[in-house]
Amino acid sequence: MSIMFQGRKPVKNIYIITRQNINNYGSFLQSYATQEILKEWNYSVKIINYIPKDENFFNIIRTRCLINNKRGIKKIFYTSFAYPLYCYSQINFSILRNKYLNLTKKVVENNIHKLNADIFLSGSDQIWGGIGTRKYDINYFLQFSNSENKIAYSSSFGHTNFESIDQRIISALKEYKMIGAREQSGVDFLKTIGIDSKLVLDPVFLFDKKFYLKKIIETKKMKKDYILVYQIHKNSSFDKYVCEISRKFELPIFRIHNNPFQIIRPGKLKCTQNPFRFLGYLYNARYIITDSFHCVSFSVIFNKQFVSISPGETNTRIESLLNCLNIRERLIDFSDTETLSLPINYKKVNSRLDILKKDSVEFFKNELELAK
Repeated sequence: MSIMFQGRKPVKNIYIITRQNINNYGSFLQSYATQEILKEWNYSVKIINYIPKDENFFNIIRTRCLINNKRGIKKIFYTSFAYPLYCYSQINFSILRNKYLNLTKKVVENNIHKLNADIFLSGSDQIWGGIGTRKYDINYFLQFSNSENKIAYSSSFGHTNFESIDQRIISALKEYKMIGAREQSGVDFLKTIGIDSKLVLDPVFLFDKKFYLKKIIETKKMKKDYILVYQIHKNSSFDKYVCEISRKFELPIFRIHNNPFQIIRPGKLKCTQNPFRFLGYLYNARYIITDSFHCVSFSVIFNKQFVSISPGETNTRIESLLNCLNIRERLIDFSDTETLSLPINYKKVNSRLDILKKDSVEFFKNELELAK
């Protein structure tokens, strides 16, 4: 189902499945980067607007509200304020997704099999791990299609425990023509089941700093320098740590998040549902403390001084990236108050990144060319 462009060869249609529907800066930005790089390479691109039951926003909120309402007055009070704020966040993210992402019509589990394209791509992010209460969602392994042109770029299992991978998943993985995995642990696992794959960069790295600077929504920089904190995992030790760093460096904390309830945490909350404004705050920061893979990624892209606190079982994605860039020491624990002040040698990091980017681009293009 190729589209003809006047005076040019037929352009192949690519449908991407990824976790684009999450109200998360990184999920949006990796979806956008994948779409834009394929458009730059002259492919006709659509992101499958797939919303599993476990990730349907209103189902998630309804479940949270029911759970909280069973936990006493305090939780009921929280829920009464949280629900409209979550809805507000969902509306704003939905507007941005519809504006910037070339989405298909909304599809669910019982009609996704009707999609047809020249190439199906399993995109980036943790699409091969747990989805809601399920160990995995078979649709993210492209099992809704009988196409012979299935590829994966920067797909992630999101964990290092592969005991839940059953024969159905192994069979699905073996239907791919080529697989680019985002973490070394994924590459190692695939090798154990007889699948050759390649470690590749997350799609946000396929563009340089200049690309994102054009997209950034400018933010008013504080008169003083600040430490940006982006925390996505609950951890009371994290709060104590950022306070200690703030005192040590004598700099204020900016806490960026899309959830207004983060105002209870240390620092001045900058609440935004716009990923491009998030990039603005990140770009203007003096230092960055985070437990987010994509915040680490953009810290590297913008050559910022940062440290990453281990997020626990999903730590493998950050560790794999930092190992590739030879800056593993930026992954720290709460006892380390010194590393943030040690400058990163970005001359070496950027040189290494250029090599990895060239390698990833070459692999990705080869994947696409093999899908005939």
